[in-house]
Amino acid sequence: MQTFPTVFHITHHKAGSQWVAEILKYCALDRFQRPDVDLSFFYNVPIKLETVYLTVYVPKKDFNHITAAQPLFSRSGIKYAIVHPSVYLKNWINFRRKEMPCRHFVVIRDLRDTLVSLYFSWKISHAFHFPWQFKSREILNKVSVEQGLAAWIGDGERSVYNGLLDPPFLRKHYDRMNNADENGIMAFLQNILDYIADIQASWMNDDALMIRYEDLISDEIGGFEKIVDHCQIPVSRERLHEIIHYNRFETVTGRHPGEEDVQAHQRKGISGDWRNYFSLSVKEKFKSRFGDVLIKTGYESDLNW
Repeated sequence: MQTFPTVFHITHHKAGSQWVAEILKYCALDRFQRPDVDLSFFYNVPIKLETVYLTVYVPKKDFNHITAAQPLFSRSGIKYAIVHPSVYLKNWINFRRKEMPCRHFVVIRDLRDTLVSLYFSWKISHAFHFPWQFKSREILNKVSVEQGLAAWIGDGERSVYNGLLDPPFLRKHYDRMNNADENGIMAFLQNILDYIADIQASWMNDDALMIRYEDLISDEIGGFEKIVDHCQIPVSRERLHEIIHYNRFETVTGRHPGEEDVQAHQRKGISGDWRNYFSLSVKEKFKSRFGDVLIKTGYESDLNW
C-alpha cells in the first residue's frame, strides 16, 4: 500500500493562507485537516499521518519540537513534552523512530503588506469569535489609518515566540484577552505582528520549499504545480488547473486584482499596497521594529526604502 507523506502548509495570517488552503483542500479532499480558530489542532493533539495540514501558523523551532524533528534541548521544549506527553511521544515515534515521510512548504508575504491587510481585515471584514476581538474593532474604528497602523506596529523590543511553544493564537490567550482593557488589547495586536515576524524570519535558510505570496499571485499555475510536486500530492495537472481557476481572485470576487472592496475578506489581491497607506511616520516606525525582518526575508536589501 502506498504511503503518502504528511504535508504541512506553513504560513502566517494574510499571506493568502485561506486561498492556498482551499486549493490544497480540493487537491486532497480525503486527506486534509481542517484548522481550528486557534492552533490547538497542531499544538495539542497528535499529528495524523498522511494528512494535509492547512494554514499551520508556526515558527521553525516550534514545528521541529512538535514533529520531533530535533532533540528537545530547550527548557520550553522539555516543558511541552511533560505537559503533552502522549502528543509528543506519538509524534516522536512516527517522525523520528519510524521516520514516516513528511513534506512542508512555507508561504510568506511582505510584512508591510501583511500589516495593511491585517489592519483592514481586523477593522472591517474578519469573522470574529471572541469578545476582545470585537472590542479591538471598535478601537480601530475610532482612530485614523495612520494611528491604527502605528498601534499594530507597536513600540519597544519585539516579543519572541520562536521555540517557546506558546503562540498568541492559542485559545487560552484569547480567553484571557476577553478581560483586557484597551491598552492590553492593542498590545496584543502588536504581539500578533511580532509573532508573524518570528514565523517569517525563522524559516529563512531552511530546506523547506519557500513560496512568496507575490510570486504565487503572479504565476498561480507555476507556483501551485511546485507545491503539489514538492508535497507529492497526486493530482493531475488538468484537475489542479481547474481548481486554481475556480479559486482565482477574479472568479471568487468578480473583481480584477487591485479593485478594492474593504468589506471583503479578499480585499484587493495585489502586492505593494502598503505604499498607499504608509505615512512617513508609519514607515519610520516600521523600520525601527521590523526593518531587519524585511532584510532577512529578502524584501529589502537595506533600510533605504
